[in-house]
Amino acid sequence: VLRISASRLQTVGKMQAPAQSTQWRSDAALVAKLEQPVTTLAVSGDGAKFAIGTLDGTLHVFAAENPAETKSFQLSSLPVGDERSTNAIIFSRDGHRIFSTHEDQHVHCVDLNLSNPAWHVRVPSECYALSESVDGQTLAVGGQFEGIRIVATMDGRSVPAHLSDIKQSTFCCRHHGHLLVSGHIDGTIRIHAPGF
Repeated sequence: VLRISASRLQTVGKMQAPAQSTQWRSDAALVAKLEQPVTTLAVSGDGAKFAIGTLDGTLHVFAAENPAETKSFQLSSLPVGDERSTNAIIFSRDGHRIFSTHEDQHVHCVDLNLSNPAWHVRVPSECYALSESVDGQTLAVGGQFEGIRIVATMDGRSVPAHLSDIKQSTFCCRHHGHLLVSGHIDGTIRIHAPGF
């Protein structure tokens, strides 16, 4: 059973009012037809761009107003047919970079102002979870390996972190600077923060 004091919850932020219902059009616009199955996607915070990850490890970036404006990045170095699927994608808070995780045990950073990925880092096994801190300085990465890795968003180097000892695969995490919430394959949910 998860027990958190009221004062501890206040550090996370105040609850917002429920969103209003929105009417959606019934006719969806077909933006593109890719050669590979889509495995994950993300939309930038300002809604100006969206990114698609595919089974072959390719990242496609579209401009929402003009989907014909597309950039593509082949992020896996493995041969076609090997495990290279894109598992998760997120945009940086400023919308200029995209972080992705892959079956080939790599985390990639793509700077949309550059023609090549900015950096990549190898982790012990396949990655599923990815979350950027509110200040944009670090990235939490979880996967089949034990524990959660914290890496710097600028260069992918590991950042020392005092997290609880995790012996299960991490399938989701949310990083809020000094607060990190993670969900695991054994059904457990953990909160990592100073004092926990």
